[in-house]
Amino acid sequence: MAAWTPHEETLGLALAIIFGIADDRQAALIAANTHREPRGVVNVWPHFDRYGPERPGRHNASCWPMVMAVWGDAMARIGRTDRFLETLTDLVTLFGDDGLYEVYHPVTGRPDGGWQQGRQWPSEPDQTWSATTLLGLVHHGLFGLRFEREGIRFAPAVPSDWGEATLDGLRYRDMTLRVTVSGSGTTVRDFRLDGHEVDLLPATLTGLHQVRLTLA
Repeated sequence: MAAWTPHEETLGLALAIIFGIADDRQAALIAANTHREPRGVVNVWPHFDRYGPERPGRHNASCWPMVMAVWGDAMARIGRTDRFLETLTDLVTLFGDDGLYEVYHPVTGRPDGGWQQGRQWPSEPDQTWSATTLLGLVHHGLFGLRFEREGIRFAPAVPSDWGEATLDGLRYRDMTLRVTVSGSGTTVRDFRLDGHEVDLLPATLTGLHQVRLTLA
């Protein structure tokens, strides 16, 4: 029998939402109660006994961009645009002008590999997964790209007062897209491809195309 542990694991909770394991009530409780440190959600909370605020564990209470973005994606999918925006802002703030590091201190926001095996580890720079996780949060969260065999559907999650947002030069198969989203929320009121109302962007198109989504 598995022992109960008083810890929450952010990546697992986010994946439970994304894959539909958590029902609506459970997803709402997860969104409302998952802990966030000053610089973002962390891998596992609270600190394990051998670590603490001065020595956060490498895979414990540290900010890993990959985990943060999966959490943000989960928040977008259940319509918690406030927590989605919170995470997107946390990532942009962490990255700043210093590049894309592997892991960050949850309180200071500085690159910090955390503690493991009795020593502090480095946070490696120029991490591809940190770059792609931010792109994923924009593509799959803010603009809501959902790739299917027949093409792309859209399920954006736009925070209130965000204003109009445009994703330009997006390459998909043999086409290049300019996607513009206006309004806020998660309900698509109008979906137009090159000015014509549609419900799917076909995978067979080629060349340049304009997509405009209006949210209610």
